[in-house]
Amino acid sequence: MVVKPETAGRSRRAPLTRRRILDAALELVDGQGIGALSMRKLAAELGVEAMSLYNHVPNKAAVLSGLAELVLDEIDVPSQDLHWVERLRRLARATRTAFQRHPAVVAVLASQEASLTTLTALAPIENALDALHAANVDDVTSIHAYRALVGLIFGQAVLEAGGLPGTTPGAAALPLEVPPGLLPRLHGAMKIFPNVDTDDDFEFALEAIIAAVERKAGF
Repeated sequence: MVVKPETAGRSRRAPLTRRRILDAALELVDGQGIGALSMRKLAAELGVEAMSLYNHVPNKAAVLSGLAELVLDEIDVPSQDLHWVERLRRLARATRTAFQRHPAVVAVLASQEASLTTLTALAPIENALDALHAANVDDVTSIHAYRALVGLIFGQAVLEAGGLPGTTPGAAALPLEVPPGLLPRLHGAMKIFPNVDTDDDFEFALEAIIAAVERKAGF
């Protein structure tokens, strides 16, 4: 039997799996933004019919949850053998790095659209809480510190995307002219914003959180 070229191509195509679907979805949103994601477009990217996807992911919400899992799985969770301060630093930086690689997924993680249920997705949260437990602070302080870290990491992701004035050099949200007589502080800051590195912003805030935990712990 002679196999036609197009048939041979289909036979060599990688089988459709949940992971293959999620990888294609991540590539799609990385390149075109989360608004570009639809089951029909995702199927077209994979060269299949949309109905084929539903054998592996029940709906778009499941794809969004899967994207969150993939991004969180990229986080290099630090060893429990490290001092709690170093653990928090490494975890915060690793999480930020993952978010920088996939900024479109940050909005999904911050929304109620994604459900985190896998151990892999929850591992960074467990690691942060365990590090704070090692600092010997009370449970309420641990929650305050954890939420502060989450706010920093997510907030930094928004800032680096130019979501607020003065957050990135040349951000479109910055006004071209600021009247010095009416807004003198902002007028002066406009000259400084482009020269202040966002990495330094992140490290400044991270150390402030760690210092606050250390004060509570009596260090």
